[in-house]
Amino acid sequence: MSLQFVTARRTAGILFILSLALLVMGTACNRSGGESNANGGASNGNTTASGGDNTSKTPPFSTKEPERYEATMVVTGSLGGDTPIIPGVSNLLSKEVKIARDGDRRRVDYELIPGAKMSDLQIPAGHYMLLHSKKLYAEIKPGDSGDLTAAIKNLPSDFSPDKLINEASPGANYEKLGTEVLNGRTTTKYRVTTTGKGEGRGTATETIVWVDESLGMPIKSETVSTGDQARGSKVTMELRDIKQEVDPARFELPKDYKKVTSNEITSQMLPSLGGLLGGDGEENRNTRRK
Repeated sequence: MSLQFVTARRTAGILFILSLALLVMGTACNRSGGESNANGGASNGNTTASGGDNTSKTPPFSTKEPERYEATMVVTGSLGGDTPIIPGVSNLLSKEVKIARDGDRRRVDYELIPGAKMSDLQIPAGHYMLLHSKKLYAEIKPGDSGDLTAAIKNLPSDFSPDKLINEASPGANYEKLGTEVLNGRTTTKYRVTTTGKGEGRGTATETIVWVDESLGMPIKSETVSTGDQARGSKVTMELRDIKQEVDPARFELPKDYKKVTSNEITSQMLPSLGGLLGGDGEENRNTRRK
């Protein structure tokens, strides 16, 4: 198995874990919404004169999440360059996820692998993972197999969701591009450019962000990375079908579902996962035979 093959698969895994972690953890402000608003306001005061009043070194927009809303998030990506076609990677790089939030209640519906529809449910009673095809649910506690925190710890530091959302990136430049109507919603458009440091040295990233001012949060972003490691990779995340009213029933545990352990749900998924994030069994067997 070539190094390029392994690198491409690992990159796909990082993109998938990152996008899912951003959704399930709710880091867009579930933890630090007040700070985000404060940071957004302070940023506007730090706008630099270079390039007019439209550029700054700190985020000029807030990332505060609405208290009540639902939407469909569409995540798509491509590895770019001369990356080889890898079975299963397309499943990782194209995802449609439904999000709902009502105060301290949150639900994320997603299909981790084809045919395996799941939900992540966070309510005052606890944090639960639902596997709809088997009518199973499990309570998730820190450190459990269903807890994404463990997966996130294995990400390179530059891919930390907290760092990506809540911190200004050193050396980043923010440029206001103007207003644009996106799917019937008025947005302010920004360009964010960064240059990689450390392991990402030699990689340049440009992100276009559309911020819905009425919601007070980004509803679309397009990120393109160039350089030796990035090979022109592109990731797009967009919120569609946005509503600001949510059905309370969406945050209830189904009465006909059986409660099991998180390990039991994970075991139901393992045969189908096929090692998408690190090489499947068939590939490993072929490698050993060689």
